Amino acid sequence: MPIKNKYVIILFSAFLLLRLQTTAQPKVEYVPPVNLTGDALAEVIAHIEKGKILFKKKCSRCHGVFTDGKEGIPNFSKMELANYNIKFIQEDPLNHAFTQKMTDEEFTDVIFFLQLYKRPEVAKQDAK
Repeated sequence: MPIKNKYVIILFSAFLLLRLQTTAQPKVEYVPPVNLTGDALAEVIAHIEKGKILFKKKCSRCHGVFTDGKEGIPNFSKMELANYNIKFIQEDPLNHAFTQKMTDEEFTDVIFFLQLYKRPEVAKQDAK
């Protein structure tokens, strides 16, 4: 096979792989606090966006929608997030965020994301 054809196949394969990755990513919506406007709202959204990127990079291998076989972002309760925060502050070596060497700001951004992403509606079953 001529070298030119190999490059075309490689470029086409790379394009397809990139296209599949970008189309397979689920859209994540946010529900920021309703009392925020202007700069305060923009700042919270910036933290959420940073948190989404960090979650994808550091957490989603085990906890997320951004990997194969996962149905959605975990629906951590407020208590679970508080426990993660306490363990992070205590530098607990069993805490994933601490072992990932996240900074305080990075961890806070991930918490913003996990608290404020729009959770899917749960279908209610008919009572019989």
